[in-house]
Parts: sequence; structure tokens; C-alpha cells
Amino acid sequence: MALKIESSVFVLTRSSSLFKVVSTTESFEKGLSLFNPNLKEIIKKYALVDLEERHRGKWDNVIKNQFLNARGVKFKNSSVIAPVWELV
Repeated sequence: MALKIESSVFVLTRSSSLFKVVSTTESFEKGLSLFNPNLKEIIKKYALVDLEERHRGKWDNVIKNQFLNARGVKFKNSSVIAPVWELV
């Protein structure tokens, strides 16, 4: 599996800690996708998260987007990715 952010490419190996984090993200998203439609509707209504919209598109892109969104922070009025949160 590889994640591409603009021109930077992150290659994940099974031994890398980044691979483990992406695998955890994928497992979490797969679990969410298994919720029944009634539960998804309740989550959409009360938690303001549309799981159908969140999981629309190519699965690799869904995982990449969730992985990156979880690491986005504001720094000097810009959105940046902080990939080292797992090291803290």
C-alpha cells in the first residue's frame, strides 16, 4: 500500500509503524461500514457524520483521506500534516 500526498510518496512496509497505523485506520473504517442503515442514519443525524458519504469512492482514497484528516493541524494559518503524532 502506498499513500501519495502531492509529490511526496510514503511507501508502507508491513514492519513499519506507519503501516500499522494505516491498518488500524482501515480496520476502524471497515467496522463503521458494517453498521446497519438505521444506525448510520442516527449517526448522521446526531453526530453529523455521513458514513455513506465518508466511504464513497475508491477505498484506498477513503483510507488515505481519513488517515490524513486525523493528522491535519493549523500552523501559521496553514493546514499541515503532522505524521509524527504516533511517536509522541
